[in-house]
Amino acid sequence: MLRYSKLSYFFAFCLLPGFSGVIHGQNVACSIQQAPSDAAAKAFAQENYTTALQLYADAVKKNPQDFAAIVGQERTLLKMNVVDAAAKLAETNADAHPNDALFAATLGEVRFRQGDMKDAAEQYGKAMKLNPCLARLHYDLYVWFWTRAMYATGYAQLVLAHQLMPDDPEIGRDWTGHLPLRKRTAALDTELAKGANGTVAHHAEMVSLDERLHAILAEKNGGCRLDSEVKTTTLPLEYLLSDSDINQFQGLGFDVRFNDKASARLELDTGASGILINRVTAKKAGLVPIATDKINGIGDQGAAEAYWAYVDSFRIGALEFHNCLVEVSDKRSVVGIDGLIGANVFDDFHVTLDMPMRLMTLTPLPPRPGEITKAAPTLNAAGVNGGKSVAAGDSSSKSAAQPVAIRYHDRYVAPEMQGWMPFYLFGHEILLAGALKDKQPRLFLLDSGSNISDLSIRAAKSVGKIHSDSHYIVKGIDGKVKTVYVVDNADLVFANLKDPLRFIPVFDIDNISNNTGTEVSGIIGMDTLAMLIIDIDYRDGLIHLVFDPKHGTNVRIR
Repeated sequence: MLRYSKLSYFFAFCLLPGFSGVIHGQNVACSIQQAPSDAAAKAFAQENYTTALQLYADAVKKNPQDFAAIVGQERTLLKMNVVDAAAKLAETNADAHPNDALFAATLGEVRFRQGDMKDAAEQYGKAMKLNPCLARLHYDLYVWFWTRAMYATGYAQLVLAHQLMPDDPEIGRDWTGHLPLRKRTAALDTELAKGANGTVAHHAEMVSLDERLHAILAEKNGGCRLDSEVKTTTLPLEYLLSDSDINQFQGLGFDVRFNDKASARLELDTGASGILINRVTAKKAGLVPIATDKINGIGDQGAAEAYWAYVDSFRIGALEFHNCLVEVSDKRSVVGIDGLIGANVFDDFHVTLDMPMRLMTLTPLPPRPGEITKAAPTLNAAGVNGGKSVAAGDSSSKSAAQPVAIRYHDRYVAPEMQGWMPFYLFGHEILLAGALKDKQPRLFLLDSGSNISDLSIRAAKSVGKIHSDSHYIVKGIDGKVKTVYVVDNADLVFANLKDPLRFIPVFDIDNISNNTGTEVSGIIGMDTLAMLIIDIDYRDGLIHLVFDPKHGTNVRIR
C-alpha cells in the first residue's frame, strides 16, 4: 500500500570494491510506503517469530503469489537463525522471479548473514537496478556501508529508508539510534512507556540501555575526555595468568589506575567493548552503581549480573581521562583476571600493538582533509558512542532546544595508511575476510581476548574430520564450554597472511554469529596474534598486520 506523497531523489552512490551495479546520477520519484500491518508482520515486530513464520506460511498456502508473505518467511527464518532454510527458500524464489527487486534484496540479506559480502553486494546492486525506491533495500545498504566505515554514505541510506517507510519498526529503531543523545533518550523513554517491547530479554536490554543513556546524558564535561597535554603514550603489555590456574596463559594486558585509589591489570581484548572490571576493583575505587546490566560472552552458564558506574579519574600510562562510564561485573574476577578493556575504547587513537615486543602505543589519528582543529581525544569507555557516531554538539552542556547537527564521515585513508587493509566492523567486533582450504569466503573475528584461535563447527567440517579432545578447556564470560573438538591441519588465511595451524580447537560459536548478524567462521586468537605487529584505525575501519620473524620475541603461545 502506498500513500499519496512522493519523494524525489537523486541517486549517486559511491562505488566500493565488489559493489557493482549501483545506479549513478538517476532522478527517481518514489512514493512513501506503509509498513505491513497484518498479523504476521505484527508478530514479527514483536519478535514472536514462531507465530510469524506460521502465519506467513498460511498466507503463502492461500496465495502462492503473495510475495510479501514469501519474503516474510525468509526474513523470519533469518531472525530465528535458521540460515540454511532461509538460504534455500531465498535462492529458490530469486531464481523463479529474477526480475523482482524484493527477492533480490532478500537474497542479499541472506548472503550478508552467511558472510558472503561480495554476493550480498551483487544482489543489492541488482535490486537497485530493478527498484531504487524499495525502502528495505536502502536499509540493507545502510547496514552494508556502515560495516565498512562508510558512515556518511550509510547514514544517508538510513535516512532515505526512514523517509520512504517511516512506520517500519526495524528501520525506525535504527533511525532513532542515530538521533542526538537527548532525542534518542526521549524516544526510548516513549517506547518503553508504551509497553509490549518484544520479548522479555529484548525489553530488559531496552531498559538497561535507557538507564545507560540517561547516565551518559547526565555526565560532566562531555565525558571521558583526555585531561592532559600529553596525547600519546606507550605501555608495556604484560602476560596475564588466570587466578584459577597460574600456569594458564590468559592474554596480554596493562596496568591502569581508577580514582587514584585502585590499580588493576586489564586484559586488552579486541573482541570486547568498553571497560569491564571486577567488583573488587570497583569497591576499592569507590564506584557507585548508576545502572544495571547483564554481560554475555562465550560459555554455557548464561549471562552474568553487572552494573554501570562512573570513574572520576582513569589513568592509562601517561594519559589521564575524567568522567568515564565503566561496567562492573558482580563476580570477584572476570574470567580469572581483574577486568577487560576493549580495543575499541581507543577509537579516537591510532592503536599499535607490537605483540612480539609486548608494547601498545596510542597516538592521535591523522586529521581528515579540511579538518583544521580537533577536539581532545576521548575514550569510548561505555561502548555506546564512538567517534563515528557522536552527533556534533551533543553533550549535556547544550540546551535541549538548541539544534544539534549529526555529522558522519566516510572512511579516510591517510597517505601513511595507503598499504592498510579495510576490515568489517560489527559494533566493536573486527571481522577480517579470509579463507580455509575450501577457498570459500569467510569472516574471522580478531580477538586478543581469546588465548587460542579456533573454528566454528560448520567451518571446521570444511577442513576435515573433527574429533573430540578432552585436553582443551575453553572458558569465557559465560563460563565453561561443554564440548570442544579438534581438527587437524587447518590453514587459516587472512589479511594476506597464512597461519598453518597443525591442529585447532573447534566448538560452537553460533551465539557469536547470531549476535553479530553475519557468519563468523572462527576466532583469530593470541596464539596467532602474539606473533604480529598490529596497527588499528577504528575510525576508518583500517588495519595493518605484519609478521616479522626477526622482530622481538616471536614465539607462538599455546
